[in-house]
Amino acid sequence: MTIAIGLLATDGVVIAADTQESAGYPGDMKSSGTKILWALRSNASNPPVTGAFAVSGAGTVGYLDAVNQKLAESFCLSAGNTLNDLTALLNASLDDFYTHHVLLPQERKDKHFDLVLGATQGNDTRLWLSDQTVLRRSNTYGAVGSGAEYATVLLSRIYTQLPLSKATVLAAYTIFLVKEFVEGCGKNTEVVVLDGGQARMLADSDIALMEYHFNHALKLDSMMVHYIIGRRVPDENAALNNLTGYLKSLRTSLEENPNITAEIRGWDIDWDE
Repeated sequence: MTIAIGLLATDGVVIAADTQESAGYPGDMKSSGTKILWALRSNASNPPVTGAFAVSGAGTVGYLDAVNQKLAESFCLSAGNTLNDLTALLNASLDDFYTHHVLLPQERKDKHFDLVLGATQGNDTRLWLSDQTVLRRSNTYGAVGSGAEYATVLLSRIYTQLPLSKATVLAAYTIFLVKEFVEGCGKNTEVVVLDGGQARMLADSDIALMEYHFNHALKLDSMMVHYIIGRRVPDENAALNNLTGYLKSLRTSLEENPNITAEIRGWDIDWDE
């Protein structure tokens, strides 16, 4: 029970996930755990060719942790390879793990996992999703877990390839909405950004402030629908000016990431009722 997504940006890759863990049955206790594993590597060339890798997924926790570690090790051992070569290495590692630990013996057939993986090396970027023993490349976005359907529908409407600074906020926004509306997805949000040969994880405080703004903006949906369908307002210009001011303050605040401020003006309409 989880949500993990990957977004391809114009200059890198963003991997994001929730942190809620549970067995998936009614009455089960919820816990929080890290679901994104990331790694860096470089080779001995002059100058060295660096690379960054991150993987997350959904499924049985022990199996998921083990396969993520195996894939990260494969990435770190591929320092002399291109990302095209890396695809084959990751696929071989995934096939080996799946064959020996998931398909056999028969009593393990209920163990499963789905993965989203990203890698960068120089100006080259890759985003993959797993499908049992194989990887398929995505040139846009991907999602796995119980919240994948909602995330995919949402991203099909709002995704466009953006610079990393904007794609990072879009990824956090997607995870926020999935946690808000899909049972079994929740707790905190993790976001890892891959940029060339570097990787960084967003601070919890930055994500918390983003989610503060996302939550504050949720009321826009119902208010805008009411306005569009013709609900009366006493002052049309005042209502639109309030909306414009709110959107500008929200945009300014989120553009300042990672130094997001909680000081934004709200938007409200004085309905003529």
